Amino acid sequence: MSNENYLRNILYDQNLTHNQIENLRNLRNRIEQQLKDGFKDSPRIYYGGSYKKKTMISASYDLDIILGIRCTIYA
Repeated sequence: MSNENYLRNILYDQNLTHNQIENLRNLRNRIEQQLKDGFKDSPRIYYGGSYKKKTMISASYDLDIILGIRCTIYA
């Protein structure tokens, strides 16, 4: 086995399972709903970090969520 194939196999083994990805999506949906319920104007919510960049590994992962809110200042 070549070095490249060896490394590709290691990376392939670190792919998240379908269930892990589905759990992250469900978590994001729950968080998004709670945030929308708590703001007058609906915030924009994006995936960030390794999930967004598709570099997430199963050995150690979390979910980064970016929240965009409109700021209105009255003088």
